[in-house]
Amino acid sequence: MKHKPSVSSKTANSAGITLIALVVTIVVLLILAGITIQVVLQGGIIGQANKSKIMTELSVIEEKANLIYADKLMQKINSNLTDKPTMQEVVESLEKEKDCNIEKVAVSESDITGISLDKESMKLDFGASKEIKVSILTSSGEPYTYYAVVDGKYYKMHFNNGAITIDRIESNIGQEGTTNSLNVSSSDETVATAITNNETSIVNVIAMNKEGTTTITVTYGKFTKTCSVEVTEESNWEELEKIAKAISKSGISSETKTATGVTEDGIDYSITVGDIFKVKYGGVVKRVRVLGFNHDDLVNNNTYTGQTSTKAGISFEFLDLMTGSDFWKANDNSSTNAGGWTGTTIRGKLESNRGNLSNNSYIKQVKKPYATDYNADSLSSTPANDYLWLLSCTEIWGSSADTTNDCKSGYCKTIEGSQYKYYKDLAPVYNTGKTELIKKTAENGTTYRWWLRSPEYNYSYFFCYVSSNGDCISYSANNVNGVAPGFSI
Repeated sequence: MKHKPSVSSKTANSAGITLIALVVTIVVLLILAGITIQVVLQGGIIGQANKSKIMTELSVIEEKANLIYADKLMQKINSNLTDKPTMQEVVESLEKEKDCNIEKVAVSESDITGISLDKESMKLDFGASKEIKVSILTSSGEPYTYYAVVDGKYYKMHFNNGAITIDRIESNIGQEGTTNSLNVSSSDETVATAITNNETSIVNVIAMNKEGTTTITVTYGKFTKTCSVEVTEESNWEELEKIAKAISKSGISSETKTATGVTEDGIDYSITVGDIFKVKYGGVVKRVRVLGFNHDDLVNNNTYTGQTSTKAGISFEFLDLMTGSDFWKANDNSSTNAGGWTGTTIRGKLESNRGNLSNNSYIKQVKKPYATDYNADSLSSTPANDYLWLLSCTEIWGSSADTTNDCKSGYCKTIEGSQYKYYKDLAPVYNTGKTELIKKTAENGTTYRWWLRSPEYNYSYFFCYVSSNGDCISYSANNVNGVAPGFSI
């Protein structure tokens, strides 16, 4: 019997090795392919392109941040401010830019060294409000750490010597910092209250209608600072003098209706001709009105500390009679108008009573032109140097001539000074009553006539005054009228 030849073991083993080798080869190729794709995506062309895009975006953000810093620095220099922009100020503007995603993280508790307030004391009128800016003091000088976020990754921002730089290595922002918040309290809420905004680190102090003092206490974690607040019915004349100084330096025209700007210590202001403020005379509150800006010539050009100025920044007049129902004679010694304004006793009485004004220390001495006699066609060769002065016909009615009576302003033969902006806009006529010229003994008192410094053109013993109807009249110097002087700060 014949048998089929059997397959040798050599042939069978060769076939098996080939199949295994094929499988191994395929697996190896798949592994190599995966590695190649990963290298291409992460470290190769695609990865490098993505990294380059992030670096470009960071450079753009960095450039915008430094441009904002330079712009804000220039604004502060132009406003005569000595402080430099903070990272927080720059970031607030940077966040408004397109494609600039910035996130801030509060610094850790251990980095906080204290808090500071930009005001340690303040004075407020009834119902007024003012802000206190709170700064969180840290070892780095900033209350937050700021990150530029690009493609979901965080890159730390730095502030070094006026230059803003951004790390090019991704940061792990870690903890979200401290969770402390600002808290505020008032020791007497019947005088003033306070509220705080943690987002802006601003405390808003609101005065009530009660005179007194209170202490505003601001806390942040374990740190505390206080601000003393005085609330009074009168206006803040210390602040008004700073504003007047800024207006004088600005050199704005006396024709300006509204003066706006920033004082050298950062007070924003906006004051309009006709605005009413309050001052105390002998402890009694009186209303005063803004007549104009940069109108009156200063006697001392160095009267504003650290500044040379020729004009007083703001001029006022009493809207209520300064002396209330205490009416004065123009001349206690006789009925003459000889010598004009400087020949009156009322001028000396104003000076001796100036100390009874709560804003006395802020009033500036100015030059007031005056007529020396009732029939004088010209002014005195030297002006009167006064802190308090009576207004002239010209300062109220301008140079409106009455040719019939040979008058150049009101019932005065001489032009004494120039018309204030308030009255120029009001355009009163000297022989026609004007409600805005009527003055009272007090805000809710009775109307009464009030003296001017102008001698009446036709008599040697009359001075002009404003009647209780608001027009120009004249009266003997030894009769009594109300007193509503002007002053400048």
